[in-house]
Amino acid sequence: MRRTILVMAFGMSRLFILNACGSVGNKGNTLETVTSQSAEKNTGDQSGRSSGQVAHAGQEVAKTAEYETKEIHVDKEGMDIYGVVHIPSGTEEKMPVVIMSHELGATLDRVKGYGEALAKEGYVTVCFDFCGRWGSRSDGELLNMSVLTEKADLEAVLEEVKQWDFVDTDSIYLMGNSQGGLVTALTASEHREEIRAVILIYPAFSIYDEVHGMFGSPDEIPETHSLLGLRLGNRYFVDIWDLEPYERIREYRKDILLIHGNRDSIVPVSYSDKLAETIDHVEYHGESGDPLLHGAWNWGGPFLAHSQRVFIREDHNRNKV
Repeated sequence: MRRTILVMAFGMSRLFILNACGSVGNKGNTLETVTSQSAEKNTGDQSGRSSGQVAHAGQEVAKTAEYETKEIHVDKEGMDIYGVVHIPSGTEEKMPVVIMSHELGATLDRVKGYGEALAKEGYVTVCFDFCGRWGSRSDGELLNMSVLTEKADLEAVLEEVKQWDFVDTDSIYLMGNSQGGLVTALTASEHREEIRAVILIYPAFSIYDEVHGMFGSPDEIPETHSLLGLRLGNRYFVDIWDLEPYERIREYRKDILLIHGNRDSIVPVSYSDKLAETIDHVEYHGESGDPLLHGAWNWGGPFLAHSQRVFIREDHNRNKV
């Protein structure tokens, strides 16, 4: 395990992100071109659409000097998962991809800043709304949401991304914040051969203990109960009951970038300390005196985006395929 002091200066970071480039091939009917603004707001028709099928609205390509932004709609057993993909421009090779999972009570807008920063560096990035969230542009109800339903959402997006002809399927990375980090860890542990490396930002490994502290057994769990101000359904608490996160992530056995600020009042940094101490192949950034709060893009966003770029680049150089 490599441990590094988290400092708000780019030159102090040593994390790994992949140094591959690629080209955008014919995206056919798997992606819908939109402007950056409409990618945040426009869900389009969310009924009757199978994986990869998107209604073409003739919207303008959102294109900077570095990347274009497009909407995606992914089918998960009849439910629509809405997302946004950032695709680097001006390359003819297959590109690495980073799939990003947001935290509880949020939407893809919480991780989109990371995606935009990495797209400027040549990485395809995929941000999506989990099903069953307030404000989500994906289908589903909050009372039916759990860590396992979100894992199924991420797996559906992963399968869709693997079909894209402009993606290097040997260079698929998963990134997740808070509960999205827990979902990322659980997914990676079951898809070890498909996932090249994992980025966990203040991962909510605390949820397992919190739920066990609320109830003595699954039989005690009511139909609804509150967590972090959200009224969640019975399924949320039942599904996490047997998901001890440290046992699961041990199955991954590949490189993990772990970032966690010590002022986090939602997920205690001790959970990431334990992860770094007990799991091999972890590069851990989190020490006293750092200003990174839980979900604080204004404080830590630029540092985190830079750290992810370095992490992937170093990983690619170490493990060229």
